[in-house]
Amino acid sequence: MREIDPIHAAYHEAGHAVILESAGVTVRWVTVENDGISGYCRHAFPGCITNIEDAFKQGTFALCGALAEQRYRTGGDAEKWAAALEWKADREEEDIEFIRSELEGGMEDEDGLWGDAYDVHKCLLMLEESSRYGTLSECIEALVEHAGSVVVEQWQSIEAVAGHLLRERYLEGQDVRDIIEGVQLTR
Repeated sequence: MREIDPIHAAYHEAGHAVILESAGVTVRWVTVENDGISGYCRHAFPGCITNIEDAFKQGTFALCGALAEQRYRTGGDAEKWAAALEWKADREEEDIEFIRSELEGGMEDEDGLWGDAYDVHKCLLMLEESSRYGTLSECIEALVEHAGSVVVEQWQSIEAVAGHLLRERYLEGQDVRDIIEGVQLTR
């Protein structure tokens, strides 16, 4: 479970927002809630995934929040970052097994509590069935490796958006785009 500290939620949601925008997906708004744990990133990526490319993109978007949070925790240390990526891949396998067992038992994510893990699960099902990336473990490794490289590539923007989220708790999509472009927000 995430620490009760809004900085972790800010990096998590900034990771989603920046990666979505960098891929050309419009972010509507992003927020960090006052509980210091949760946040939301509303975007315009279609909810229905119909092909492998979109499944890989959606899986990347879903993973980038947690990976941005992990990158912040490692402080940029390359060895710690590599360990965090390995840990995340192992964790995804555990999450997938849990969600599959819940679904097989007739459970549904009625309250949205499964969050990003459920989104990754849906994508991994398509990727695994396609055999393009190999076994489930190989699919997870490919997705985590790709998402991790995107987080590193976009790190400066993620830090900037996270900083604004910490101060303001809510950003419109245009604010996110302006921050990424280096435009100073005036409030």
